[in-house]
This record gives sequence, structure tokens and C-alpha cells, in this order.
Amino acid sequence: MHGQAAGQPAARPSEPPSPTVRLGTIQIDRESGSVRVPGSVALREGWLEQAICRVGSREHESLVSVEMPPSAVHAAMLLAGL
Repeated sequence: MHGQAAGQPAARPSEPPSPTVRLGTIQIDRESGSVRVPGSVALREGWLEQAICRVGSREHESLVSVEMPPSAVHAAMLLAGL
């Protein structure tokens, strides 16, 4: 048993990483470079200030509001290669 502790199973060959990754409720597809972020429509008419905001912040000026911090959306975009 060279390099293996007694009672430990033999190492399996690693499988290729999946092109789809989940970061909480965010879905990242590395192959297509797409990110799916669940959110709610926040603004249907009026002045648009930003595309996305966190719930409880600036919904009155944003198209979509989300439940996660901006850093999670940013991390997902980086994982997708954006």
C-alpha cells in the first residue's frame, strides 16, 4: 500500500468539471458564459438609475431587485468568464 493509508479506498480518477456551477441560487454556465440570477421586476415605468439592486435599497430606480449581495453576482460573472 504505497502512498495510501490502511483502510482508505483507492483514489478514483477525477471527472471533468461540470460546465454548470451554482453559487447559492445563482446558476453559472461556463460554456455559454451566461449567469442566471433570480430576481423580481422592481420598476415598470419612471426614471431608470441602475439595472439591478438589492431588495430593500433602491427599487424605485432599478429594473430588477435581488436577494443576494452584489459581490455574489460579481463572483458569478467572473466564474462565467465575463
